[in-house]
Amino acid sequence: MKEINVRSPVLCVAAGQFLTRKKDNPVARKNLYLNYGLLSVASHLKRMGLDACQVQGNFDSPEKTLEKCVRLGLINGKPIFLSIPTFYALDWARCFVRLLKREVKGQRFVIGGRWTIGGRPERLREFLDEGDVVVQGLGEHQLMKICAETLGMKGVGNEKYIFNECGIDYSILHERELYQPSIEIARGCGMGCSFCQEKDEPLSNLKPAELLLKEMARTVIRDDLVPMTPYLEASVFMPGRRWVGELCDTMSRFPVQTEWRTEARVDSMNPDLLEDLFACGMRVLDIGLESADQLQLARMNKTKNPDIYLKRASLLLRRAKEVGVLVKVNVLLFAGESMQSVSRTTEWLDAHRDCIAGISAGPVVCYGWPEDSASYVRKLSEFGAKPSRNQKVMGAIHMDLSPDMDYDRALEVSKNISDHFMTPEMNYYLKSFSYFPRNYTREQFMEDRKVVCM
Repeated sequence: MKEINVRSPVLCVAAGQFLTRKKDNPVARKNLYLNYGLLSVASHLKRMGLDACQVQGNFDSPEKTLEKCVRLGLINGKPIFLSIPTFYALDWARCFVRLLKREVKGQRFVIGGRWTIGGRPERLREFLDEGDVVVQGLGEHQLMKICAETLGMKGVGNEKYIFNECGIDYSILHERELYQPSIEIARGCGMGCSFCQEKDEPLSNLKPAELLLKEMARTVIRDDLVPMTPYLEASVFMPGRRWVGELCDTMSRFPVQTEWRTEARVDSMNPDLLEDLFACGMRVLDIGLESADQLQLARMNKTKNPDIYLKRASLLLRRAKEVGVLVKVNVLLFAGESMQSVSRTTEWLDAHRDCIAGISAGPVVCYGWPEDSASYVRKLSEFGAKPSRNQKVMGAIHMDLSPDMDYDRALEVSKNISDHFMTPEMNYYLKSFSYFPRNYTREQFMEDRKVVCM
């Protein structure tokens, strides 16, 4: 196999989306969903001695993304690493692959996407009309094999760099100054919620506090844009006293004046730790409440004891308010949902309104290739749900939740819940904390929001 000039840049493309996950509007299309898994792979490529650059597709067209890559000198005959993080990105990825195959004879791809591949690389190849390398699972541990054996990139470093914990190198990300950074601190969950793709993935240990703070220090940049506020990525943030103590102690010796955000279950976070976490910079906590209707909580396998679950949620919310942590609550409209069950949830939320900064609500979606998601669709049908006629994305099945609530009605109800509990000002603050471009101003947001409200 012909060897490749290792000093020419390796292009890593995070597939974009044609469609937003909920209602399509200018504000929704401002979200920058950083593909930090691909950025981790790109960072490892750099440590192996390869130049690398990551370009995000976001909501740009494949044509516009390709034009950007050409302008940056990244289309150079080397294989392109293409990550497809969600089924909503499949159509975009197929267009991008076809476009490049047509424009660049012999262009090759290394394609990954842990959740979209789902153990069926042949299905992804069939969908993309693409016969190049499809990587299953986590990409970092396979890079030496891919680069040295499959793609002919010889002599590109030492394998020890693949398995270290150096974190993400944001210098690789094109227009990195626009993105709110993500710092991965744990993988997996394993809590068994039926709707979660990581329900059976065991939870890893949290990243050691010193490594976290060093990564944060070299990642955060200070400028005149919206302050950089990292999202500490973990499907479920479950710190113990010892880890929080180490964080506080390390921060006293290695000060990092940076505010951050993370996500937890209401029954995974010890309220007694919130004060110390606030002192260490935590300002926003996303919690997956999902519902306050006991039957719906049981149906989604969120808890075996809804009474205790809701009491813990109440205690966590009230303690967060006392110490100054803003809480954004996630609400999931699930199979069998009715206006009565929604009312029970909103009544509970109303009782805690003064503790809630915002709410993100949406209906359940069944993810996976049809042969994989069929059993879950059948399970939801036991509660009165069925696939909606409104299907736009391969691998993401929208559901009519009950005879009383079809998919479109569920979207409308979800938006009403969010609007009821979250002011426009707080919506902008929470989104700019983690997802909006850092040069997107409040004034621009309010102008775009006029279109949303029309």
